[in-house]
Order: sequence, then structure tokens, then C-alpha cells
Amino acid sequence: SESAEANDLARPLSAGEDRLREDLYYLGRTVFSGLSLSIPVRMDVRRDENGFFQILEVNPKPDLRMPDPGHAGLLSVALSDLGCSYADFIWKILADWLHFHLRFHRGQLSGLF
Repeated sequence: SESAEANDLARPLSAGEDRLREDLYYLGRTVFSGLSLSIPVRMDVRRDENGFFQILEVNPKPDLRMPDPGHAGLLSVALSDLGCSYADFIWKILADWLHFHLRFHRGQLSGLF
């Protein structure tokens, strides 16, 4: 029901929701590459009456605290779904940041090394 979906905003997708997973993955990758993003973001999406996803907003994900095992927050759900550890996730952000700055702003990093 719609009210049950409203209460289930962050949850792992079940094995029977492969089509939903594929649709959300496609939507996320399209937005991520279309906006040339390089940082974690949270997308707020809803389905319309015809079942099509409508993007309400795309926001940077500033809260990168280590996930609490007793709370199903967006980060813990995403990491679990991707089979990625928190440490690997943080290393990926650092590696992406270094790659970007070494590629486009090498001179600005001279004081760091």
C-alpha cells in the first residue's frame, strides 16, 4: 500500500524487485553521469500514477558517519546493497578526490605533499 511505501523510504530491495533495482540503477547512473557528478548524492524520487519515476531533487550526501548497525540509514543500505565496506567507501572517495585534483588542479596540491 502507499502508506506502507511511505514508511519504507530506506530499505534494501528484495530479490523479487530486480526490475525496480534495474530501473533505479539506470536512473541513478544517468543522473550521475548527466550531471558530471563525482561525489555521493542522495536522489529523492517518487513514482507517479503511471509508475514512472519523477526526480524531485539531487543533493550532496554530507553525512558520511560510519553506519550504525541498528539503524537502516541511506548509507548503510547503499553499502550493503553494493557489497561495499564503509572503509572501502571512504577510500574510494579519497581516491576519486586525489585523481580529480591531480588531473585538473595539480599545482594547487603542491603544498600538501
